[in-house]
Order: sequence, then structure tokens, then C-alpha cells
Amino acid sequence: TAFRMPDYKVNLLFLGAISLKYIALVTIVIDLLSVTSANGGGHIAHLGGALLGYWFIVRWEKGKDLTAPVNKLIDKIVTGFKPRPKIKVSRPSNRSSSRPETDMEYSLPKKRKDCSKPGKNNVVMKHVVKVILLLLNLLWGLLLVIGSYSAYFPSRIGTLVELLFPLNLFACIAFFFIWLAYNPRYIWVPLAALVISWGGIARYCPVHKPQPIDNSQPGFSLMTYNAYFFLDYEGTDTRQNRTLSFILSQNADLVCLQESPGLIAPNPGLKITGEQIDSVNTLYPYRIPTTHGMNFLSKYPATLLFDTVYSESSAIAIYRVKIEDHTVTVVNQHMESIGLTQTDKELYHEITAHPNTDRLDEIKKHLLSKLMNAAEIRNRQADLTAEKIQNIPGNIIVCGDFNDSPLSYSVRKFHSMGFRDAYNELGLGPGITYHANRFWFRIDHILYKGNMEARWLVRQRHKSSDHYPLVTRFVWENSENH
Repeated sequence: TAFRMPDYKVNLLFLGAISLKYIALVTIVIDLLSVTSANGGGHIAHLGGALLGYWFIVRWEKGKDLTAPVNKLIDKIVTGFKPRPKIKVSRPSNRSSSRPETDMEYSLPKKRKDCSKPGKNNVVMKHVVKVILLLLNLLWGLLLVIGSYSAYFPSRIGTLVELLFPLNLFACIAFFFIWLAYNPRYIWVPLAALVISWGGIARYCPVHKPQPIDNSQPGFSLMTYNAYFFLDYEGTDTRQNRTLSFILSQNADLVCLQESPGLIAPNPGLKITGEQIDSVNTLYPYRIPTTHGMNFLSKYPATLLFDTVYSESSAIAIYRVKIEDHTVTVVNQHMESIGLTQTDKELYHEITAHPNTDRLDEIKKHLLSKLMNAAEIRNRQADLTAEKIQNIPGNIIVCGDFNDSPLSYSVRKFHSMGFRDAYNELGLGPGITYHANRFWFRIDHILYKGNMEARWLVRQRHKSSDHYPLVTRFVWENSENH
């Protein structure tokens, strides 16, 4: 209505008569400014509805009714699929009278009816909308490109654009279809952003056909899992510890655990039974617990090369494993936590569920500052780990809870050293591994290099922890010993 009758006035309380075009413009600006709020999804839906309505009117004025297929289907259902007689309709040359007037148009005074005719107001409105859409598209496209290469920007900027990357990707895809329908001459804007950002898009959201679980070829399987200290995240009442039962059921050859107890003796408080401990000892004769919750379970002979504590919430442990005639170095790391205490996480969950709070902006600023500070610490930790393993030859696996996205500096640091990402090669979709408190990101990774190749990977959606575990199978590329 605002597009067809922009000067139609509506009486608002305390404001008087306001033209529809101004009401529409203010509403759109408010939704745009609120996209990053706690109710961002709702504001995106409003913008999507506005764009869809605008698209519908543009196509309608060109003589194409987008609802015609639905109307025909309804007509067929109502008439029992009976053929209707063909009626020849002659349309006047005046486009404004090419259809019957609506009740609202009929009831308007003549001078107000005239404002619905295409004219100067509509031309100006079209131009304003086009400029606004183009500027927004350029902004979101730029943010998408920066997000794809966030590792090369200062950590504070990189962290922010990483968090916004899914939103920016969705916006550029939406603009692609908007320009395709409205004005194809501008389709190059979102297309250029998507092409330039393709490397980051492929890392963030790879698209691969899931590979079947096949253990027929020589190799080994590995699981990485932040076990949440074997507490039950869902609070399920069971006789035995659910996390440990799940780990045993997966039967992986190597298991890298973060936030894990030693698994040396039964623990009634965690519901770790003697039967479970016996199963661990039988299945994994080589067990290497270290400080700060780092634990390693292996079916093959394994020794600890060294372990290092980075901070109260982060550490690494490096093991050497002998698998038949092959040697593999495994780096189990838990990098600096996201920087939020449990109270902060609960607060974030509360404000996203109930955004109507006077302190929302202050809280968001406080949480964002913590996220950025933690990102800077993880960057330094990634450099330290890289220094420790840069001279280690042969097969190396770096896995664990990075607390960082696939686009982060800490992940790209290992890519630059020749490491391959198992999920990027085999995964489908964003592969979220952290699912608590509405922080839905892939922050657990399995990186590797050497004389081996990842053949299948599974992200297990087991919710006894706040993380999902990753399990992958490696096979040897040839028979050379390493």
C-alpha cells in the first residue's frame, strides 16, 4: 500500500496525519537497526516480508501476478476441477483501470485515487528504495568479505565479523534473489561478494555428501570431545554416567577428552560406576590423564611427550602413539574459553529469551568485550602450540576444543602449516559443536597432516555435554612407515 499510494495519509495518535511512505521508511530503518538485537530473527522476518511485498507489487505492475498459481489451484478445488468457459476480456489502455477497484480505492475521494497512478511519486519512491537496497547490499557484502578473511584483521574486528558471518551470508543470498527479480543489472553486487568470500563460506559451511562408515581399510578412528567434566548437561537421571557410556559405545581407537576427570576410580557423585571403569581399563589399556581436565584414552601404545597449562581454562597435551608400523603425534588442546562465566552465559540466555530490558545495550557491550579479549588470548596460544610442534616430523593431529570458529586466526594458523581440516573435507553444513546458551558455533576441530587421510566423519548429537563430539576415521595413504 505504501508503494502504490505513498501519499495516502494515516492519522496517528499525538502525531496527526502522516503519509504512508514515511511510516514505511521509519519502520524499515528501525528493523534494520535492530537486526543485531536479541530479537534479530523477528526483525529479519519483518524485512523479508517488506521485501516480498515490494517484489509482489513490482511484478504486479508488470502484469505478472505471483499469486496466480495459488488462485488457480483454489479455484479448481472450489469448482471441483470443472472447466470454466473462456471469457474474452478487453483491457483498457490505461493501466490503472486494468483491474476492478478495491473497496478501499472505491471509497477514496477522487484526488486521493489519483495518487495510486504511476507518476512522479512512484518514480521517486522506486529510486529511494533502490538506493537503500544497494547501500545495504554493499554494506552486508563488505562485512561478508571481511568475515571470510577475519584472521587477517585485528582480533577485535575479526571476532565481531565472525559472529555476524551467518547473518551476512544470509543477507547476501537474499539480495541475490531480490535483484534477480527486481533489477538484474545489480545482481553483480551480491554475486561478487559471494564469489570473493567463497573460501570462507566453504570453510564455515562445507557441502559434502556424507560418507558411509567404513573401517575395512587399515587405519584408526579418533574422537575429540569436551566432556563437560562428566556432568550431565540435560540433568537426566540414569544409573550410570551417560557421557562415559556414550564414549565406550563409540569404540574409537583414540579418544581426546577436554574437561574430563581422570577415570581412575568410580565416582558416585558423577555416577561413574566400577563397571564403567572396568570397561575403560579393558578397552583402553593406555590412559594418560594430565592437569586441567585433559585426558587421553588409547587402544595403542601411547606416551606423553609434554603438557602445558596456558591459563586456568586452557591447556594442551601432546602424545606419541604407535599404531602398528606407524607413529602418530596427537595434540589434544583446550584453548582459552569464550571468556564468559556461567553467570554471563545464563544472563545471555535470559536476555535473548526476554529482550525487553533497560540494560540490554550495556550487557551486550560487556559480553562482546569479553569475547574479544578471549580471542586475543587464543591467538597467542595458537602461536605457542604451533611453535611446539613445528619441528615434529611425520603424522600429526591437532584436535580439541579450540573455542574458535573455522574462520578464526587460531584455525588458520594451522592451515598455514599444511594442516587439513577433516570437517571441511567431509562435513555437511555449519556442523555446530557447541549447543548451549544459544551460542551455536563449530568450535571443536580435527586438523591433521602426514601420510594419512580422513575418510569419514560423524558429528554425534549426544547432549550429555554442552559440546557435540566429533569422530573421524583415518586411513594410511601408502605402506611407508612413519
